[in-house]
Amino acid sequence: MKIAFVGKGGSGKTTLSSLFIRHLATTGAPVVAVDADINQHLGPALGLDEAEAAALPAMGERLPLIKDYLRGSNPRIASTETMIKTTPPGEGSRLLRVREDNPVFDACARPVELEGGAVRLMVTGPFTDADLGVACYHSKTGAVELCLNHLVDGPDEYVVVDMTAGSDSFASGMFTRFDITFLVAEPTRKGVSVYRQYKEYARDFGVTLKVVGNKVQGQDDLDFLRAEVGDDLLMTVGHSNWVRALEKAGRPGSISWRTPTTAP
Repeated sequence: MKIAFVGKGGSGKTTLSSLFIRHLATTGAPVVAVDADINQHLGPALGLDEAEAAALPAMGERLPLIKDYLRGSNPRIASTETMIKTTPPGEGSRLLRVREDNPVFDACARPVELEGGAVRLMVTGPFTDADLGVACYHSKTGAVELCLNHLVDGPDEYVVVDMTAGSDSFASGMFTRFDITFLVAEPTRKGVSVYRQYKEYARDFGVTLKVVGNKVQGQDDLDFLRAEVGDDLLMTVGHSNWVRALEKAGRPGSISWRTPTTAP
């Protein structure tokens, strides 16, 4: 199953995507986690220190290798230069599978040990000095989109992608590549504005969208989200001592999850 987490900057989408990845790891499910946000925070949210996160191989810098492997012997793709992020697989193309070892995972993925087992973590890579003024971050996320176009997930296998903030997710076709998209929304006007944009853009593409309300502190917050997003509200999350301690590298406390049918 391919799953995306989206939301405005600061909504908590990286925190919640990392918690979901941790949950999947405890079940023993094979997981490929991808940080597709140009602001790279998923690695630290999964417990890597700054040096470990900075050392993760950037997919954007390995795009020629990715293209060369995926095009395989496809006669319709004459060279890596003619292959773009939306090029679909065809006869002779190679596919990626969650459980396998292949040159793309060897070059771009690193194991992260979590409770229950390891997950594979891939990152677009940060903006570099060489990119300033001459490139946009879509050249980085294009590597993610290309891999998703060629990635086959089997039963009980998961690909979890922490997407770019806000409606920037629609700057490429990547938003259509998921079985379900979780939009993390705070109980504020700005928080639900991204939901409205996403809902409008996704309407014609069959995108399955569910809202996770975050930072919900009381019945007023819950009522607000219910009124604004309706049946798309899947659940809400309150303030968590566990998350606050994790972000400060302290001792975890407890996390509070709530369904939208009960008051916090």
